[in-house]
Amino acid sequence: FRIIQETGLSDYQALFASSAPEAERLSMATGKQIELAPNVAHCPIVEPQLRNPSGERTPSRRLGFVGNFGHVPNANGLDWFLEDMWPELKRRLGGIRLTLVGLNPPDNDTLTEDPHIEVTGAVDSVVPHYRAADLAVAPLRRGAGTRIKLLEAARLGVPFVATPIAAEGLGMLDRQHCWLANSAAAFVESVVEALEDPEKRLAVARNAQELALTKNTVEQVEQGLVARFAKLHP
Repeated sequence: FRIIQETGLSDYQALFASSAPEAERLSMATGKQIELAPNVAHCPIVEPQLRNPSGERTPSRRLGFVGNFGHVPNANGLDWFLEDMWPELKRRLGGIRLTLVGLNPPDNDTLTEDPHIEVTGAVDSVVPHYRAADLAVAPLRRGAGTRIKLLEAARLGVPFVATPIAAEGLGMLDRQHCWLANSAAAFVESVVEALEDPEKRLAVARNAQELALTKNTVEQVEQGLVARFAKLHP
């Protein structure tokens, strides 16, 4: 915040943050009015589908974690997930698989030696990888703004489990729009619950998509910014 204060905020007629909680924190730290400009995701809108109906003999259990793993919050979250959650998930859910999609995947023994983990590295499009997942995960413990990975999942009809900080500012409620978990044990329980209840996953994915489309679309954000910019003095 000190660095932000020293960047000449008085030179700007309007200041924006991507979430209401962040706008409030920045306003308290800087003494300036911070307005809201929500993040958006540039990916298709796909109708959520019922995947792996109850009673299926060999249900698919594919998790997807999308992100730039050179970004500290993603790298830290991945370490936490692999160390404190992944062994228990494999013990409880036979056949579970994890796909890591994005730049700068870490080079460690867990990723190279575990046959249940696929590492794609950089990809031309994240869309097919989201669509191949039964559940997206966002085990983040730090960061700011709002997570575009969750908006992508919502638009693509993919349910997800996230920490409260990962979902901060999106207005998503636990077990209504996603599963929220703040500890490793709770995260594991949420993943198990979600994977074992395909009808619930479908309902949650539909709710998340509906919510994301009420305020996180390019058209809505553009209209709001154009109207706000029009009021600025030349």
